[in-house]
Amino acid sequence: MHSDIVIADVSFPNPNVFYELGVRHACRTGTVIIKDRAVTGTPFDIAHQRHVAYDNTPTGLKELAKQFRRYFDHFDNNPYKPDNQLLELASLTNYGFPNYKKVVSVDPHVEYALAMMNFPEMMEIFATRNLRQIANFDELAKKVLCSPDKIMALLNALHKTGDVAEVLTQIPTHNILPNILEEEDKTPPSHVPRFRKKK
Repeated sequence: MHSDIVIADVSFPNPNVFYELGVRHACRTGTVIIKDRAVTGTPFDIAHQRHVAYDNTPTGLKELAKQFRRYFDHFDNNPYKPDNQLLELASLTNYGFPNYKKVVSVDPHVEYALAMMNFPEMMEIFATRNLRQIANFDELAKKVLCSPDKIMALLNALHKTGDVAEVLTQIPTHNILPNILEEEDKTPPSHVPRFRKKK
């Protein structure tokens, strides 16, 4: 189920191999079926499946290795292309397989900390009580306002912690917006509001 590539030898009728092959076909792509050319007869159930016939000789096994390399390259270049009839049918009919993957729950405070670490400009604002101590404050403020995705991620993470009011009181908001643009003739980006100092 979890292997990137599976090689199934169906030369001899082994029910376990056939069952495991069916499970693999239902799970994912990346399966190579091989069969000894000297062995006659193939079970009806898998007789129609694409397979690689090989000779169980030194020369034959070397040729089989070359075949494997071609298959592996194909799987690398086409990771989601169906390689068996079941997956081809599922793709054709838009069938959705059950998803048993468990969602890993992250502690809200850890998520908030990660969001803050991904937003160093906001970290600097939070860490400084006196904004005038930030030498490049205007540039920093612009970066904050020009990062709506990071702001949203940070606010969502903060909301999950339930500590919104407590954290927001720690933000030194005085004089943030009026100082974004020092000169009136500066042209800000179209998505950044323009603020002018009051005379």
